[in-house]
Parts: sequence; C-alpha cells; structure tokens
Amino acid sequence: MLDLSNLKVVDVMTKSPRCIEPHQPAKLAWQWMDELKVRHLPVRESGKIVGIISERDLGLLASPAKAGRDLKSQKVEDAMISSVLTVFETDNVKSVATTMLTHRVGSAVVVGIDGGVLGIFTDSDALRILSGQL
Repeated sequence: MLDLSNLKVVDVMTKSPRCIEPHQPAKLAWQWMDELKVRHLPVRESGKIVGIISERDLGLLASPAKAGRDLKSQKVEDAMISSVLTVFETDNVKSVATTMLTHRVGSAVVVGIDGGVLGIFTDSDALRILSGQL
C-alpha cells in the first residue's frame, strides 16, 4: 500500500494558481479554465480568498433552468461558492484528501499564514498520486 504519511500538500499542489475576482465576468472564468485546462479557480479579493468557482458552478449558472441568463452578463460572484476548504502547505495529503471526501469537494485552496493563496490541491492531484504520476 502507498505510504502517504510524509507526503505534504506542497509536494503535489499546483503552485500560484490563477485567481479571479468576484466582480469579474463569469465568462472570463470559463475562458481561463479552458485555457489552463483546470476545473477550479480560487476567487480572491484584496489578496484574500473569498470563494472558489468550478466548471460545475459555471455550468449550473448557464443551465436551461436559468433561462435568459448567459455567462456574458453574469459575474463570478453569482456562481462562486464562498465556503472554501482551505489548508496549509504543510498539511498531510492523506488528511486533506479525507477532508475533501468528507465535505464532498473537488479542491482545497492552499493558503499561507497571512491568508494569501499559495496553491490549490485538487482531486486530480490525489489521482496523480494514486496512479504513480507524482
């Protein structure tokens, strides 16, 4: 069995992820995700994490149930989730993955002691570990 006891988030996280601000267009978030081939963007305001937005959130915002709305007229804050799982870079990967499973989230934003965004750890990072692509 794979020993994850000493593996830290900093060892596998995406460092310095692109962040978006709440007032920016939701369409921009979609474009950045497509360009960067990512599914989550931390939402930052005044240097602090205030939310996270995912492809799924954007898809729900533009869904047929929200007829008449499109991503051009919507802001990131209209779709973002403000309750964000944040972790520290020194946290153990196994405990972070367990917390992500418990809370049914696909990512954790890695923050510094000052609350600034240092990275992001996603379910894809956990899968890379399990598949030996670390």
